[in-house]
Amino acid sequence: MTSSQILNEAWSYISTSSVISITDVPNLIERIEAILHKDILSNEYKEFLIDFMLQYPELKLTKYQFRELFSRLFMLDFDTVLKEAKYDKLNLAKDTTETIQSELTSILKTNSKLSISELREKLMNQKSMLQRQLLKRQSLQNENLIQKKLIKIYSELQKLAVNKSSNYKNC
Repeated sequence: MTSSQILNEAWSYISTSSVISITDVPNLIERIEAILHKDILSNEYKEFLIDFMLQYPELKLTKYQFRELFSRLFMLDFDTVLKEAKYDKLNLAKDTTETIQSELTSILKTNSKLSISELREKLMNQKSMLQRQLLKRQSLQNENLIQKKLIKIYSELQKLAVNKSSNYKNC
């Protein structure tokens, strides 16, 4: 299933309208997770979403607006999140291995007239490119961890602010 198909199925489960209330978004996320049989958001992200939802309870969203809001709130592309949820690390490793093998086969076929040193240089360039891709993937994972920590800190700050304001009202 594509991300659009998953969103359409979850959306139709939540509403028959082309617009949903922001208060329906947690149910939409839960339905998407049920379809994928995997969480797409951490508890911290879900808490952050609920805090946002409580700030703007009258907000209405189309599917496009939901995708945009998702990307802005979590700094993660909706399609990417669903792809990552559908494939575990083993599948990613398998996909990477298959990509390397197909690239190598392609290089060998198209460059069969190259000398060994030229072929070696092309392969080294390909290796460098793949290493950069792996580093980029690792940095994205680190960035996601940092974002989760920031959301947790934000949640704690909100709790402190609420406690402080309730203590102030009690005085």
